[in-house]
Amino acid sequence: MKALLDQARLLDQEDELASFSKQFVPGNYDIYLDGNSLGKLPKKTIDRIKTTVEQQWGAQLINSWNAHWLELPKRLASDMEQLIRAQQGTVYVGESTSLNLYKLVLGLLLSNRYDKNLTTDLLNFPSDNYIIEGIAQQQGATFHLLHYPTFLEADLQLLKAHIASNPGIVCLSMVSFKSAYYYPVKELNDWAKDHQSIIVWDMSHAVGICDVDCQKMEIKAAVGCTYKYLNGGPGAPAFLMLDSEFQDGVGNPIQGWFGHQKPFEFDLEYVEDSSIDRFANGTPSIISMAALEIGLKISLEAGISSIANKNKRQIQFLIEAVKKELLAIDYELVCPNSMERIGGHVSISHPHAKAIVEVLKSGANNHPSVLPDFRPPNLIRLGVASLYVSYEDLIQTVTFLKTIVVTKMYKNVKAQNHIVP
Repeated sequence: MKALLDQARLLDQEDELASFSKQFVPGNYDIYLDGNSLGKLPKKTIDRIKTTVEQQWGAQLINSWNAHWLELPKRLASDMEQLIRAQQGTVYVGESTSLNLYKLVLGLLLSNRYDKNLTTDLLNFPSDNYIIEGIAQQQGATFHLLHYPTFLEADLQLLKAHIASNPGIVCLSMVSFKSAYYYPVKELNDWAKDHQSIIVWDMSHAVGICDVDCQKMEIKAAVGCTYKYLNGGPGAPAFLMLDSEFQDGVGNPIQGWFGHQKPFEFDLEYVEDSSIDRFANGTPSIISMAALEIGLKISLEAGISSIANKNKRQIQFLIEAVKKELLAIDYELVCPNSMERIGGHVSISHPHAKAIVEVLKSGANNHPSVLPDFRPPNLIRLGVASLYVSYEDLIQTVTFLKTIVVTKMYKNVKAQNHIVP
């Protein structure tokens, strides 16, 4: 293990992104590997929220709408377009991922551009599947939930054959929340187009850590959250992306105030905005948006290609360490075999995973405290948020994981019934 630790420290010395970790509040844990659930707090966000609350809301009151707030969602959309390399005018920022998915899928369905088949799969985030199934029930469409032999990765032949036989609207998570399986996005988009279908991608576990290029990947529709790798804060506004070629025929099925062409004329007749802003609904969540802007700026400053390249190197380094040190003591890797098909985290399993996570958090026996996350029934997800996770963090975590099992430290842990695992 010492050789791996020495190698990790050398890699950290050569890391061009190492300084970015100083831009975040450290938190109560020595090592934070749960950035794929909630990103760290940027230090500048604290001052930004304070300014928004005390000066803008507190002092300037409603005048801040004109002075500061009305343009904030547009700035965020522009930043997001840069980050995911989408065309100008194709991204809306606001509301939640679930609400944006509902609006986008239902809008596409009501446009009558596609057959009334709504497809998702076993790897998708459960709440996405709830929404797709609900829309199908409400609109008399056919709901398809594809099952694969394993949740490690998609059966691409099965998926393609299904799309060919049941053309329509498909919703997939770009990176699976359990195994971090990263779909071949361009390949599937081309296939969908050739078979009169469209894929709506949920980028929640990909944006900010994978090098997404909407134009090169031929992504036509997508949604995603911003509180994971983009460090926007709990409940941060989500985003929606719709390619310009679809915007004339796809409307917002929820006719909200800010989706009106001229919301402040208070017209009794609803006239949908001609831009992507038609997907706005209620009043923007200004305090959350102010926080998000800081997280987005940090990612843009670091550069998504640099972040993604470092992440790939770290993922490979972590997997090699797991194979060398942990597989012989009942841990298993729960991720695709190909590095090209792995997103920003590594999942491992163990029969005592839940107790192991509790020991990791404790920092017992002079080990650094480590905060990953647990997913039932026995998964430990190690989120490698490369803006603040170092190579040494990864090796220290593997060392602790090994010690916990070898010494059976997990046997002394009392059962924890956390609502959030």
